[in-house]
Amino acid sequence: MKLLIPIFALLLFFGCSSDKNPPELLLFSGVTMAKAAQEVCKEFEKENNCIIKINYGGSGNLIKMIQYNKTGDIFLPGSEKFYDDIDFYEDTALVGVNQLAIMIPKGNPKRVMNDIYELLREDLRCVVGNPESGSVGKETEIILKKSGIEKEVLLKAIYLTTDSKDLTKSITEGKADITLNWKAAIFKNDASKSIDILELPEKLINRNLLIVSDIKYSKNPDLAKKFIQFCKTDKCKQIFKDFGF
Repeated sequence: MKLLIPIFALLLFFGCSSDKNPPELLLFSGVTMAKAAQEVCKEFEKENNCIIKINYGGSGNLIKMIQYNKTGDIFLPGSEKFYDDIDFYEDTALVGVNQLAIMIPKGNPKRVMNDIYELLREDLRCVVGNPESGSVGKETEIILKKSGIEKEVLLKAIYLTTDSKDLTKSITEGKADITLNWKAAIFKNDASKSIDILELPEKLINRNLLIVSDIKYSKNPDLAKKFIQFCKTDKCKQIFKDFGF
């Protein structure tokens, strides 16, 4: 596996086909789903003798890249809400559910409760996602508005960050005492060793659907549609479930 680092996102290369020029797909994935997407791509590659590249970042930023460059074969944002503002998708498949939670340092040293208003505690350093750059920020904005504390939290936050990965780092690196993040952000990685999750009250929980789609700009549309059909299988959905979705 090779790893390249462009300016806006990480591009992961998969595939070990013996063909000189196997067909390729480019998948744009939100950060939180990147590891699950890697596993799905590996399974699809085995069955279809192809290569899949994954470009991942904040869902909002990925949309701008797709629209500006008119490129890509597959799109997987962190929430179905992003489909309200785009017109480049075609066939779709539901692969899982994304859900927000409170994240705190392991052991809960400051005795944080599972209450959204804990974000306003004077003794807690708070970091939240930017709604313009990623799905986690967009969902945070919705929940804060629903709770009537959006302005207060944004004024109190020590900074806004782009995606779930940076929100996780704000806790693991000791920069924050509390944040709102996707529950799945710490599944199957070392972050779970230093982070605890507190469930939000049921009345505030939104279960965001994870929907993958093919892109109308695809250079391999038949293969892209085949990937979407693979995403509709129980095998694919189980992979996402294993990663907390």
